[in-house]
Amino acid sequence: RGLLPRMRYDELMYLCWKIILPMILNYLVFIMGFKVIFFLFL
Repeated sequence: RGLLPRMRYDELMYLCWKIILPMILNYLVFIMGFKVIFFLFL
């Protein structure tokens, strides 16, 4: 029960906006670029 401390709401918002959201956007750009390159040259 008490092993992991609870994260405050502002810490979760910081984590989302500064870390998770850029990772997701970079992943989407990478996948779309890979698909475009794959379908153009195949």
